[in-house]
Amino acid sequence: MSDFSKTAQQAPPVDANAQSFDVQKYVDYFHGLGAASQKSIDALTALGPAPVDGGDAVVSELNNSLTAIKQTFDSTATKLSNTNPDDPSAIRDVLGSVQTELQSKQLFNLSSVGNNAELNAAAGQAPACRSLQTQG
Repeated sequence: MSDFSKTAQQAPPVDANAQSFDVQKYVDYFHGLGAASQKSIDALTALGPAPVDGGDAVVSELNNSLTAIKQTFDSTATKLSNTNPDDPSAIRDVLGSVQTELQSKQLFNLSSVGNNAELNAAAGQAPACRSLQTQG
């Protein structure tokens, strides 16, 4: 997930009063978020079967959530590409819709994992899970 975090921190600033935007910066940013999301999906897939009951369900839910997030970022990049760069209001509308779209999705709540001691212990000991913590 570290690639995602790094990419997310590179967001172009949004000035609510701006009369013009460098739309390509935002398109590149959302494409980068989509690519980083895909890298996280690929890393989850590479983990293989879970060593404890319930682990595969957690991975599946995470995968579904990451896929939904990736689709939102990819869709936003496409919408921005198709938005008139001379219409700051339209650009702000697209940028503002990202949070609303993400909030409308049924994303996996990681706090539920914290209640499963066996999953927590396995995640802390499994080499694949530990390596996932240090990669994108």
